[in-house]
Amino acid sequence: MLSTAALDETITNCDDGPSPSEGRAAASSASASRALNPAHTADEAMGRPTLLSDVDRHSPPVSVSVVDDMEDSTGSSAEVTRSSNVASGGILNNSDHVTISGGNFVNVGRDTVNNTTNIYNSSAEPPPGDECSKWASQAAEWLAPHVNFRVIHNSIQKQSTPGTGCGFIESYLVSAWFRGETSVIWGTGLAGAGKSVLASKLVDRLEQDVDETRDISVIFAYLRYTEPLSVEDVLEGLIKLHLQEHPFLGGIVKPLHSHHVNRGTRPSQQELIDVLRTIEKEFRVNYIVLDGVDEINPDTQFDLIETINSLQSKVSADGEDMALMVSDNVKRNPSLRSLVKRHGIEEELLSQILEKADGMFLHAKLQVEAIQDCLSVQTLRETLERIPPGLDGIYADTLARIEKRPEHALFAKEVLLWLLYCKRPLSVEEVRYAVANLPESYIFDEGRLIDEADLISICCGLIHIQENGWGPTVVRLIHYTAYDSLKRLLYKDFPDPHGVLTRICIQRLVAFDLTNLPGPSSTMGQNLASCINNHPFLRYAHVHWASHARESQSHQMWTAIIEFIRQCSSFPCGYRPGGFNTHILLLQPLHVVAAYNLPALVPAIAGHGEINAITEVELVIDEEGRDGPRWTPLIIASMNGYEKVVMNLLREKGIAVNTRGSDGRTALLWALANRHESVADLLLAHESIDVHRADNEGWTPLMMASRNGYTSLVDRLVQMEGIEVNAQNKDGKTALLLASAHGHPSTVSRLLEEERVDVHLRDSNGSSALVLAAILGEWERFFSESEKILAAFYTTFPFVRHVHGFYGLELFLLMGYEQSASGESNQAAYEAVVARLLQTPGTHVSYQDPGFTVLMSAACAGDCVPIIDQLLAADGTRLNAQSPQDGCTALMLASRRNHVKAVDRLLRQPGIDVNLQNKRGESALMLAVQEGHSKVVDRLLRAEGLDSSLRDNRGWTLLMAACYRGKTEIFDRLLQLNPVEAHARSKDGQTTLMIAAGAWRSEIVQRLLRIEGTQVNLRDENGFTALMHACYHPVHFELKYMGCKPVQTVSLLLATKGIEVNAVSADGDTALLLAARHRNNGTVKQLLQVDDI
Repeated sequence: MLSTAALDETITNCDDGPSPSEGRAAASSASASRALNPAHTADEAMGRPTLLSDVDRHSPPVSVSVVDDMEDSTGSSAEVTRSSNVASGGILNNSDHVTISGGNFVNVGRDTVNNTTNIYNSSAEPPPGDECSKWASQAAEWLAPHVNFRVIHNSIQKQSTPGTGCGFIESYLVSAWFRGETSVIWGTGLAGAGKSVLASKLVDRLEQDVDETRDISVIFAYLRYTEPLSVEDVLEGLIKLHLQEHPFLGGIVKPLHSHHVNRGTRPSQQELIDVLRTIEKEFRVNYIVLDGVDEINPDTQFDLIETINSLQSKVSADGEDMALMVSDNVKRNPSLRSLVKRHGIEEELLSQILEKADGMFLHAKLQVEAIQDCLSVQTLRETLERIPPGLDGIYADTLARIEKRPEHALFAKEVLLWLLYCKRPLSVEEVRYAVANLPESYIFDEGRLIDEADLISICCGLIHIQENGWGPTVVRLIHYTAYDSLKRLLYKDFPDPHGVLTRICIQRLVAFDLTNLPGPSSTMGQNLASCINNHPFLRYAHVHWASHARESQSHQMWTAIIEFIRQCSSFPCGYRPGGFNTHILLLQPLHVVAAYNLPALVPAIAGHGEINAITEVELVIDEEGRDGPRWTPLIIASMNGYEKVVMNLLREKGIAVNTRGSDGRTALLWALANRHESVADLLLAHESIDVHRADNEGWTPLMMASRNGYTSLVDRLVQMEGIEVNAQNKDGKTALLLASAHGHPSTVSRLLEEERVDVHLRDSNGSSALVLAAILGEWERFFSESEKILAAFYTTFPFVRHVHGFYGLELFLLMGYEQSASGESNQAAYEAVVARLLQTPGTHVSYQDPGFTVLMSAACAGDCVPIIDQLLAADGTRLNAQSPQDGCTALMLASRRNHVKAVDRLLRQPGIDVNLQNKRGESALMLAVQEGHSKVVDRLLRAEGLDSSLRDNRGWTLLMAACYRGKTEIFDRLLQLNPVEAHARSKDGQTTLMIAAGAWRSEIVQRLLRIEGTQVNLRDENGFTALMHACYHPVHFELKYMGCKPVQTVSLLLATKGIEVNAVSADGDTALLLAARHRNNGTVKQLLQVDDI
């Protein structure tokens, strides 16, 4: 059962089974749900949660909703008066009306809770606990490195008052959800109503069930306006919580972790969803609580809850909860507590605060904050009377109270200013140092540092401190609704807020002499790191000063920025925290303008210093012994795509547009390398541009433009005098090959219009632009390395090198298919390139030097039917050609890769030979069988002339091959086709039963044991019986998720009459010795229970 809850604007629940705290007839409940909704069965098999949209229209009413200014998207809801049994729950206080409906209600942008039931029975043995814990720890540290929802949850718990939220948890609606009586609850609430606290209370309540039983999981996410997260971030954070709470799940995440860590990549959204679905199967009940979905951007909202169709229930703070919070805060202030108690005004105070709060926890909290310093009943009453209703009003009132303390007002306003406009969350120490400035000059004064407690106090409740799981505590505004209100309120004091923050940043950089860092030395990086780390605010100032400067609107501010930049004779750029061996560029004034994208300052700064100066760089030598890069201002601006900076630099007299950096690249090459077409266009228009200069790797502007598909630039370049259209880089790649490889048909056509273009040229590995095939997914076989050239400021782009000598069209297909799969390109574009190149005289569609024909590679690359059709129609295509490397045909490759459409196309061709065998003796059918591709097997079995009795070089039959993946439907069909093969033996004496037992395919073992004549004690050439094979291999955790069942397999064999449990192999091993040696503890226990062992 999967339950998802989201409580900042909603609470929903799609429940197919009873709650964990009840007796739970989960199986019967799930069956009932499937009976009502046939679609549920397929979804459940896929591990997909069933949501409201999946519920059959004939189901009984599934939800109760209290709607507040919302519209029913289906129009199927019927509004009724709120019923007494519903209204009794605290969750429904202040609601307007109730809607009960079985239709779909969609409201993207709210928080959600859903609940589905899945019944799974998995008995494969887990790996040792220590091993799983190690995997879980490693994966949890890697996943969502800057997200820790548990820490946020604990922080919310600390802020909440004990006893609050009980009415919500005990409400009829939530109780019904726990009991599984209602499928969906959707609730909306006012900002500041305390929904985050309710979410944390719900999590606490759910985790009580986790403490009682280990078949329940509870995970949650707290989403915040100030920290935008992607869907991937949220999913990684949820998986991290799973691992933190249940280390035994480490084995599930280990393959994903290892795959991406080895490649330096991050998992995709689909991969993370797949992992969560797999994890769901480990628990009977899965709860997910989401808080704050309304605070994130709409795209992320939609991705998170697009499948949630529900009705709505307004969630407002329970009056008893708010009263408890107010009383608790009054008690914490001895003076206020005494005043209230002495005059007996507790009830009056509570009544007035709750009435004005109107269900908003935040409003009530700020009211209590406002009366903290009241010394008389009259003052208290006047203060409460003065406070306006609504959040905007109370924010204004709170700021007015701040201004009444002149000695604190400037500090408090600067704190609020930083929290409103900072570029990332600030730690407590950073805020303390950021506001420790002399008025007007903004010069840092250590004597003006204030304590953390005073920092909170002077802001009168508008800020709070929140712990972070990955670093120091951070300071935040009390609520996201404060942002717009406070920005308006502070405008009169700070009409140019970013100008103020810029002044503070640059004054700090000047104070610590970062404008003139001493020249290159072996210790410069350490000195810079030490300086930045010893001053909490300096890192922020160094990284973000220019971001604030670009948003400043003040002419006076820009004068100060110009003065600052002119002081930057050696300004460090490129510093990365964390101890990485990173090059640090030392920038002169114009480099600073170019690097930080300040185009308006180019004219003012260009006259101060050498316009074409090369940056100095710290002499850090990396592992390959190369010095760091050195660039001109124009190169820096071009590589980053700062079009306006480039435009202004090109207007400066004496600009050198063709200067090469230490990597040999000019500004034009860098612009093209990083795909900044508009910048490249500007540079090409300059009268002094040299389009013939290549970089140190031999790349020319024409090659770069062709790779990117910039046809208009290619057209301009090929018409320039002296352009070498057939130039090759160090890998031998030409412009034509690169355009083909990246799927740019218009660019290919333009290049082929040039008579000078040599379509037969090959790269250093034998690749030419006329071969059109590639294989998707076998990187280890076809690529020796993926060269990633690191551009300035961490811009990267890949260049891939072949070692198997693929021809250019093979390269095109591989690169094209992958880019299409990743959304970077269009399959139709690659089809057009294939068509265009096939029209070119000299195309070799059957060339086999690297081991693959074009047809083979296309069949292996995927179900790209239009391309396969083009190749099949081309002259010279060899349908049954076999690779000299392994003897595979196009049909074999498509069959092994489960490319059903490609197999269909090939089987329709006259003359196709379905019985050809590769160098291992495997036919196309055997390859499909041992990979478990049922659809391909079905098509091949219907092929005319098929010989199903073929064996491979090991002597394996098709039935034996079917044991590898354990697909019972394939095994059953093959057994029906050739029943006699059930008793066949391979060249080393193995029977089909031995192979199935060794692969722990219990379902197939069971089928074989039922066949008359099956001999369970037969031995292979090593003296191994089927039981020994089942005990021989160590049990890996991953095998559980491949459907392997060692315990069940051994149980079936031990239950067979006449089984020889003490049989001895040629090496003197018994089944028990083999199981013990390989630490198959479950199997050892099974064997020790046998009487005769």
